[in-house]
Amino acid sequence: MITPTQTAQTASSVSHRRRYRCMVRGTVQGIGFRPYVQRLARSLGLVGWVANSTQGVTIEIQGDATQLDTFFKTLPVSAPHQTPLDITDLNAIAVIDCAAHEVSTQADFVIAPSQTDAQTEHPVTMSIPHDLFPCSDCLHEFHDTSNRRYHYPFIACTACGPRWTVLRQLPFDRVNTSYADFPPCDECLQEYHDPNSRRCHHQGISCPQCGPQLTLVDQNVAEQNGTLLASPDAVLAKCAERLAAGDIVAIKSVGGFQLIVDAHNTDAIQRLRQRKQRPTKPLALMFPNLEQVLQYCHAETHEQQTLISPQRPIVLLSRKMLLPSKQNLPEAVAPQQSYIGALLPCSTVHEALFTQWRTPLIATSGNASHDPMCFTNTDALTRLAELADCFLLHNLSITQALDDSVVRLIGNRSVVLRAARGFAPYVLPISPPQRSQALPASLCAVGGHQKNTVALLNPEGIFVSPHIGDLHTVSSQQRFVDTVARCRTLLACNPSTCITDLHPDYGSSQWVAEQHVKSCAVQHHIAHFFSVMAEHYYRGPALGVCWDGSGLGTDGTLWGGEFFVWDGNTRVERIAHLRPFPLPGGDQAIREPRRQALGLLFAMQAEIPDHLRASFSDSEWQNLHVMINNQINTPLCSSVGRLIDAVAALLQCCYLNRFEADAALRLEALAEGAKNNLNTLPFTLPFTIDRTDTCRVINWQALIDRLLSQHKANSDHSELAAAFHNSLAEMIMAVSNEVPDLPVFLSGGVFQNKILTEKVIARMHQQHRTVLMHRQVPPNDGGLAVGQLYYTLHAPSMSSCV
Repeated sequence: MITPTQTAQTASSVSHRRRYRCMVRGTVQGIGFRPYVQRLARSLGLVGWVANSTQGVTIEIQGDATQLDTFFKTLPVSAPHQTPLDITDLNAIAVIDCAAHEVSTQADFVIAPSQTDAQTEHPVTMSIPHDLFPCSDCLHEFHDTSNRRYHYPFIACTACGPRWTVLRQLPFDRVNTSYADFPPCDECLQEYHDPNSRRCHHQGISCPQCGPQLTLVDQNVAEQNGTLLASPDAVLAKCAERLAAGDIVAIKSVGGFQLIVDAHNTDAIQRLRQRKQRPTKPLALMFPNLEQVLQYCHAETHEQQTLISPQRPIVLLSRKMLLPSKQNLPEAVAPQQSYIGALLPCSTVHEALFTQWRTPLIATSGNASHDPMCFTNTDALTRLAELADCFLLHNLSITQALDDSVVRLIGNRSVVLRAARGFAPYVLPISPPQRSQALPASLCAVGGHQKNTVALLNPEGIFVSPHIGDLHTVSSQQRFVDTVARCRTLLACNPSTCITDLHPDYGSSQWVAEQHVKSCAVQHHIAHFFSVMAEHYYRGPALGVCWDGSGLGTDGTLWGGEFFVWDGNTRVERIAHLRPFPLPGGDQAIREPRRQALGLLFAMQAEIPDHLRASFSDSEWQNLHVMINNQINTPLCSSVGRLIDAVAALLQCCYLNRFEADAALRLEALAEGAKNNLNTLPFTLPFTIDRTDTCRVINWQALIDRLLSQHKANSDHSELAAAFHNSLAEMIMAVSNEVPDLPVFLSGGVFQNKILTEKVIARMHQQHRTVLMHRQVPPNDGGLAVGQLYYTLHAPSMSSCV
């Protein structure tokens, strides 16, 4: 930390005064909270000090009763906080604990040096502020030719800029961040110590004279470490020249590297796809401003507000088909997809680049397929050498990789599909379970295998890491290990118990098995159920609808179309599920919707449509018959996600998944085009729920029969797709009607489907049912760690974990 000027103390009469020591917890570091406290205290004539600590911020405050009363009433009301979207609660103060203290002769109120771990006896409880796009004040300075930070690519203040990605350890002081490598100049020091400056005690304060610098490095001369040009503008102008020439540029962003190309250059896009080994998966588009977004995409008011928010996530938007006179985006951006992942500049480096470049850019993560994103210069120059033609680097160290967040508008509300930059890490406040007056001291939940996150129990709640990713490769598993270690270090905790998924072959489960710590497993879909309850701070009786691709069930089969009832106290019961069907080829079937369709038809002994048979070679056909008839590598699944894929194949929408959820996205896009979207397809829900015996099984056979007959009669495919979505919603209504008094919680990757989720919400509201869905915690496997931990805390059956 930069040491503040100490104010001399003078003796005075203090007999009529009171003094308190207070601990303020919440997101109170890295946001200008201490200068705010100092200004407030001085304005009221109070004396004392304020300092960072590993629990948050410590305040010693002294004055008469009236002054102190005004101080404590004003403190939480006007405290600075990171600007929230409606999906997050980023108010600074979570808790204020105060105790009377001995009156002092101090005569001023100062910002004191931070309290180190040796000076405190409590575990770390503070929340860490998020990395945010520059605030309006900083942007104004950035574009002001008379300002000393004009076009400075690292402009920031206490209200914005990087936090998690430059943090080395707590508390959040300059010495504990990457900015420690850049001693501030005299002008920055003057601002730092000025209580009236918005950069007062801004730990990342810097300027062109003392801060980080940009470098452009050609791939062919990477070993020379590039040449620093005369100014940031010169570097960025050269970068724009390379983009115009069709080059692929690796740019060091907030939390790591992105690969960018001209979004109107089809050849450059195809070359990027080839090098990145990402042949068809949609690529995110970064637009210079909102006006250009609206040229190419449909965006409702709420979606526009999300785009321009300080979090700057990727927002999934409906793609416009422009008039022939206008320039369309190449199909290569998002082949056969109706949605585009759009974002605006997410850092000042990007804002600076768009002073030299005026049209959309492809902006995808800086990595080869399945590898984690690069976030250090050395790593990027090595691992991206075959992908990028040149590198736009800077010398501010990133301490932790941080991907772009992804958001989708569902039911007129933003839902985070990937919680990373701007949204994570985050803390979900929870109260002690009803059966206990205190939370366990140390628990760590390690999530699943895909879209992995980890969660640790914190005295204030559940601390959730940013998105880590899929654990398919050694390098991605190492990122998982590094993230666990970082979270443990920052929170100063060493959990004695780890919670895993029931599947023993997940990378996260295997890591726990090697740690020689106590562990327990939570079933995949129960974790989904409890993740959405955790987000809503709910623990009473509830119905959970958990639909996804697949997760290992307690009976050894693959689940994914599950209904649970939680009694709020002792038991979670599976009350209904989809009728199981075989997946010929196991994991291979998940990548091939045609196999899922085949398994579905074999289960119902139906005739195979000619188009489906034609999608297989003769040898494939023979092998699949052997698999299914002899039950070789043909697991059963009750998954709605797999049912959706099978229907996509039956409607000739998608036979082979080019990437995860490809078939589901195409089927959803097909349904969007339906003129008549009110029809449904039949299904059956035989026998009554018997809580002491068994559960309902949703039989989809009549649905598939009707779908096949109408498809054979050349019915409109889009209307069949819409009717299928309606039928899924009606399945949920049919089961929920069996337990009409319970609130309904929706979780699982299937509820990333906008059409389906909105239909369920509308039907629930028609019946005046309470239905709750995800907002901040992702509905996909990114929420599993939260659910694992929340279930462990509240379900007595898991008490051996606690």
